[in-house]
Amino acid sequence: MTRYHLYLSNEEQGPYTLYQLKAMWESGTVTLDTLYRTDDIGTWFPLSMIAETLEKKNATQEPLALVTPNRAVSITDIEMKFVSMVVFMVKAVIASIPATIILFCLFLFFSFVATFLFGGFLSTLLR
Repeated sequence: MTRYHLYLSNEEQGPYTLYQLKAMWESGTVTLDTLYRTDDIGTWFPLSMIAETLEKKNATQEPLALVTPNRAVSITDIEMKFVSMVVFMVKAVIASIPATIILFCLFLFFSFVATFLFGGFLSTLLR
């Protein structure tokens, strides 16, 4: 269950459940401009982003998806042993072999088609 932290009176308060947040919304303790964050998202957002959920009569369930604008995923480091990395790279090369064979067959097919269609035409032009 998602836990919400609020920024009220110049300090972080919480965590609160969605049910508690709804009660605070209905009592007027929090407004659209009140900032919140969740345990898994460290960025602060205005409650206006989940206002629709708070205004529902039975808002005891979590919103299906919290709107989180401009959340880019960045991988900073992958810790992998050298041997594991070599095995991973060998598997990647082996996995690419069928694609290479298919592309080569397509190249041959279209080369033969082009030669058949344009080969006779080009030979008459070059005479």
